[in-house]
Amino acid sequence: MAKRIPNTDLFEPGIIYELQVQVDGSWHPFYVGETTNPEQRLNQHRWAAEHATEDSTLVYRTIRYQLQPAGCEWRMMTVHAYGEEGPESAEDEHIMMLLRQNQILTNEKKGNVNWMAERQAQAADMRQRGITSYKKYREIVTQDAANARHAAWLAEQKPLDEHRVQATFILNNVRATVGDLAAERAAVAAVKAERAARREARVAAARAEQAAAWQANYDQIFGDDNEQH
Repeated sequence: MAKRIPNTDLFEPGIIYELQVQVDGSWHPFYVGETTNPEQRLNQHRWAAEHATEDSTLVYRTIRYQLQPAGCEWRMMTVHAYGEEGPESAEDEHIMMLLRQNQILTNEKKGNVNWMAERQAQAADMRQRGITSYKKYREIVTQDAANARHAAWLAEQKPLDEHRVQATFILNNVRATVGDLAAERAAVAAVKAERAARREARVAAARAEQAAAWQANYDQIFGDDNEQH
């Protein structure tokens, strides 16, 4: 388990490791983990596998009920060391690399029974796109989703004036991707203020035009009388 350095956002250095099983003289990974104490973590794995039940996590059920009865040897091997940045990025990258290679892993995510199925689908998509970095893949998928939302929004819009289109898109984008109510309210206020300013300008122009017309009419009617007096 990754350990944070007290009062910081940094982590104690540790390792990413594989649990591997020997099959026909070759070692194959079946689990990926991280630890700051490899010896202690290996002992924890051994104890948990030895005492595994049908309710245990998949990795320990696999060791006790499949590997041990078959006489398969298994071990823990370090594959990557991490520093104060923490293990998450390196662990994710290694898991996705193995899944892209069609390795079968027993990793699970507490509270998400579909976690491995989702990761396998992502690995297949990465192979199809020719992407090797999981971080880059997530960035691309996030941008694709934003582009799809934008395209769907544009398809649903009726013809609007340029200012309203821009303001509405800003609001929808904020609502969909950020959820920042303060920004949304500010954008709404800006649109209302702009519309009010344009309305006031039109009213002022109409009044000025009306006043000028009235003055011209007045001068035409009473201009001669004023000159005689």
